[in-house]
Amino acid sequence: ILAFENFLLLMVVIFGLQFVDRSFGPILPLFVHSLGADGDRVPLIAGILFSVSAAAGAMGNNLAGPLMRRTGARLVIASACGTAAAGVAGFLAAGSAWWLTLPTAIFGIAIGSATTSAYTAASSIIPSGARGSGFGLLTTASLAGLAVSPIASGLLGATSIRAVFLVDALILGSLAVVVSRLMITAPLPPPESLPTEEI
Repeated sequence: ILAFENFLLLMVVIFGLQFVDRSFGPILPLFVHSLGADGDRVPLIAGILFSVSAAAGAMGNNLAGPLMRRTGARLVIASACGTAAAGVAGFLAAGSAWWLTLPTAIFGIAIGSATTSAYTAASSIIPSGARGSGFGLLTTASLAGLAVSPIASGLLGATSIRAVFLVDALILGSLAVVVSRLMITAPLPPPESLPTEEI
């Protein structure tokens, strides 16, 4: 299964996207507080930002299909990773907690689109007889990112909270470059052959 066209690359992409996405959990409330928000308002502001990210991610999920049919998986994934990197970089320029709403929305739309596109591209190259094993490997990559990210971001955040966002931006930028250079393009299968359930 790992030898399938683009499959290993897409596993790396899914790991990287999950790693970056989950790094916000332990760090964002601390970052909001460091920007001068009152202690009593930090949970509210952080909760709003997480909600904005989730809603924007849902929008990105819905945009992925039409974009892939129009431009192809490689361009969508690479562009979405680059856009997500720009969104995370916006955190580094933040002067107030409420200013984070804009880069959070940009990041959410991009990460949602990239994740859905990566899963869709991977599903299109897995033969029907290997779907269980294939999706098991994709889920393993996702769960590995989920498990490693909070620990790594916590350790890095103990040194510098902004360094977490810098590393996230570098990871997303690297994914954009790698996908644009290494991913082999192939026609997207018709919509009726794509999975209808979100992974």
